[in-house]
Amino acid sequence: MKKNQLSSIVCLSITLFACGGSGSGSVDGSPEIVPVIDTTKEVFIKKISATSWVKKCFHTSSKYLTIPEDSFISITISIDPSLESNTSVEVFSESTCSHHSVTKRLTFTDQIEIGEKVITEESINAYGINTFFVKSPDFTELPPSYSLIYLNSERLYYGKATGENLGQSKETRHSSISLDDYFSKVVN
Repeated sequence: MKKNQLSSIVCLSITLFACGGSGSGSVDGSPEIVPVIDTTKEVFIKKISATSWVKKCFHTSSKYLTIPEDSFISITISIDPSLESNTSVEVFSESTCSHHSVTKRLTFTDQIEIGEKVITEESINAYGINTFFVKSPDFTELPPSYSLIYLNSERLYYGKATGENLGQSKETRHSSISLDDYFSKVVN
């Protein structure tokens, strides 16, 4: 086989593999239609709307929401269709996070705004997310947060503070996501 024919076959194979096609077409000989995956912001919003997410029993060493340093907490987030987020935090006195060791329960509601796509420091296509305090029986106010949000199947990731990107303004929005730190979808 000539060198040009071989390189043409290799290029065709790569193209078919990258597009998800097998090159076989349909049974009647017409071209096979490959569905396009819609990754627009509207589709993303539909995927996270009317869902609940949980991150169980993890260690925190910061004074987040008046939680004592070196605490173990669980967080549940419920996002309704209007993108109102209801968050529940349980604080535990021990690392087993048993319901007997709950020392504090906190709840608050935020309004979420999903922004434009952002490429993270790890080269992940995420969306900007802005959260604004609405109400809480435990707080009179919470500062707005400017982070990232990324969905991969049944895992929801938020941005993390790095360097000057502390999430206190749009200009200091988080720019990094840890794939080891995620919320799991609550399946009913």
